[in-house]
Amino acid sequence: MKHITILILVFSLSIINAQKKSGMHSQEKFESIFENMNWNNKIITGNGKISVAQDRYTKKVMTIIEAYNNKDAKLYAQFNSVDGRADVENDLKNQFENIIETALITPYRIEPTKVEGEDVTRVEVWSNKKISYYNGSKEDYWTVDIYIFNSEDLIDGYYSLTFRPGNNEYGLNYGGKFVSEGNTNNGRPFVFSNKGEVNFIEKFAEAYNNMDAEALSRLERVSEVDINTPDNQKLKLNFNDIEFWKSFFKGKVSINWNIWAIIPVKISNTDPASGATVYSTHTTTLEDGQEIKEERVQLFFFDADGNLVRVNGYNKPL
Repeated sequence: MKHITILILVFSLSIINAQKKSGMHSQEKFESIFENMNWNNKIITGNGKISVAQDRYTKKVMTIIEAYNNKDAKLYAQFNSVDGRADVENDLKNQFENIIETALITPYRIEPTKVEGEDVTRVEVWSNKKISYYNGSKEDYWTVDIYIFNSEDLIDGYYSLTFRPGNNEYGLNYGGKFVSEGNTNNGRPFVFSNKGEVNFIEKFAEAYNNMDAEALSRLERVSEVDINTPDNQKLKLNFNDIEFWKSFFKGKVSINWNIWAIIPVKISNTDPASGATVYSTHTTTLEDGQEIKEERVQLFFFDADGNLVRVNGYNKPL
């Protein structure tokens, strides 16, 4: 009986040791890259106990990464669920042929895990990515990618968290600089704003181009607006006044406000007030046959509640 107990204990320790060896972790790279960060407080929650999954998932992910580095869309897609496989292959094929010139994903930590009672396996991959594009741009950044394998061992889900160092050429979520001596926000970078500015400007442009006075008077998030015109006039207009829009369109046959860029930003770590720079060309055809063409740059200012409060306009004739 004693020999049997020892045999069982040895067998159990072998299984535990095998589980601990599942996955991959390059400790040297990990410490050299993130040596100043504290990883002691990582907490994983789920619907049950989390255990280390079988090592075959590590090998699958390594093959997937190799396929991506080799720009092999077909091989990469073979690891995806059948219903989404064709879309994945076509999307990657387009990227590899027209967008991405070279790709080098270097993983340094792979952790396959399984939650008790679930049919899926999650593989967490920590890696460095170096991407070169045909247009000459380059990226060098860090990611934590999560591959979700279903019960058939095929990828049925994927999401990614990205960290871009400050010296990355593009793709940062902040940039630029606010310059105003004596202002408490002086020196702060800008961040993109996403409070409906683009949607508002697009609705405004649609109604404006249609010369639809009623639709313009019913626009939300706008009432009285200060307008600073290119010829240095300062006006206060009531956008909800339908009679104003009717008089504005009088004598005009058509308007074509052709917007080609809308860039909404705000100063980092400030209240929600934002501004959007709008680049466009503008053509007005009058009833007497005269045609006025301009290139425009307009600054739309939104308050903390997201309401349009001011527009500054600049233009030059074309």
